[in-house]
Amino acid sequence: PSSCTINLVMLSAEEKMRDFLRGKNLSWLNEELDRVLPKQIRENTRKYFSGNL
Repeated sequence: PSSCTINLVMLSAEEKMRDFLRGKNLSWLNEELDRVLPKQIRENTRKYFSGNL
């Protein structure tokens, strides 16, 4: 174990970030994008990635 205070703080922050990300998935991302992006942008993005532009 490290005794460097900065390293310990960074390791703690990294673990908190990993815990946060463990609670996220593609379904969450899709819902979040629907919430924050205008409908037309979402539709254009779907068309672009499906090759239908």
